[in-house]
Formats: sequence, C-alpha cells, structure tokens
Amino acid sequence: SLVVYWTAQVIGGFLGAGLISSLYPAALEMGTPAASAWGQAGVAEAFGTFFLVLVILSVVEQGLSFGGLAIGLTITMVALALWPISGASINPARWFCPAILQGHLTSAPVYLLAPLLGSVLAVGIRHALR
Repeated sequence: SLVVYWTAQVIGGFLGAGLISSLYPAALEMGTPAASAWGQAGVAEAFGTFFLVLVILSVVEQGLSFGGLAIGLTITMVALALWPISGASINPARWFCPAILQGHLTSAPVYLLAPLLGSVLAVGIRHALR
C-alpha cells in the first residue's frame, strides 16, 4: 500500500542520512538543498519528479528488461539538469530526513509539495496515455 511505501521511504531516508552524518558530517549539509528561489526550485522539483515518475510508470507497465537502466539514466539526467536550480532532490523523503536531522525545514514546501504535484501529474498523464 501507499502508506507502507511512504513509511519505508522515510525509514530508509533516516537510516541513510544518519549513516552519512556519522561518516561524513559535512556531506549531510551539502546534500540537503535549500531553495533560494522557491518558484524556480518548485517548478524544477515538480518537473524532475514528473519526468522520473512517468518513466518509472512506463517501464513497469510495459515490463521492459532495461527498466533499471532507463530509470537510472533518468535520475542521472534529472540530477545533472536540476542540481544548479534546486539541488535535484526529486524525492520528499530524500530531502525531508536529512533536513529534519539538521533542523533546516524552511524550504519544506518546495521539497515536499512540488514532488507530490509532479507525481500526481505523471500518474494522470500516464493514465491518459493508456
């Protein structure tokens, strides 16, 4: 179910952020973006998440043997394109867990709501394309 998936994402995010912070404390701060321009970062996060979720849904639905490669290349492309704009979080748990550990939640609307919007749009578009 969706709640189980979200719970697993958050637990994994906290475990990963905790491990990184114990091994490389400076890396945790470097990997937790803070949006200076909320509008621009929000659009970037929504678009990046939209694109990633659309690829994931398409690959899974079609059962493509190269699905992992397609998803990995999509993440790489999105990260390279969006890093200068928003830090390319494209996953609320990936941003939220390190942000909680550091107490840096001022950009929460950008990194929690924009990916949700992008995901919902991707599901709607994918459903319409079937």
